Amino acid sequence: MKPYFSENVKSFLHAILDKNPKTRLGGFEAGCSDDAASIRRHSFFEDIDWNAVKERTHMAPFVPLTEGPEDC
Repeated sequence: MKPYFSENVKSFLHAILDKNPKTRLGGFEAGCSDDAASIRRHSFFEDIDWNAVKERTHMAPFVPLTEGPEDC
């Protein structure tokens, strides 16, 4: 793990890349019918307003400058 990663990033990566599907972040938890709910609850995403994301009303943290539709 890179030393410049924050503790939230390290924790998230370890949890999401866990080899055991029963303990992996995003796996079905007891009583949780939405496997993405555990991912959304992780501290890495604590600043995300998931309702704004769902409604597409959030502001993107980065908007690239483009000059035309063919810019990639």
